Amino acid sequence: NWISENDLVGGVTFFRGPHKIPTELITATYGNDIEKLGRKCSSLGGTPLDMADCAFALPVLGSIRLALLYWVGDEDFPAEAKLLFEQTVADSFRLDVIFALLYDACVRLAK
Repeated sequence: NWISENDLVGGVTFFRGPHKIPTELITATYGNDIEKLGRKCSSLGGTPLDMADCAFALPVLGSIRLALLYWVGDEDFPAEAKLLFEQTVADSFRLDVIFALLYDACVRLAK
């Protein structure tokens, strides 16, 4: 069951300002090139998901996985990336650790 940072207790206020998840690193790197994004996700051990325009489940730590959802931009809306995580992550980690996992995923995907 995938959830976003806003689904966590305190997540709406924590994941702002200095703790905003930098998904713009991903969109700046890939733009509308979902084939390139797909190759990157596969190289990181990702498995495709049937969501968004391009989506992968990515291993990050042991059995913990993140889901990357990516929508191609058009003349009205820019490309958008969203990172989700399994609900069990909230049971095991504090918000600052979840932020670190999400931040690291953005940086690794943008390389």
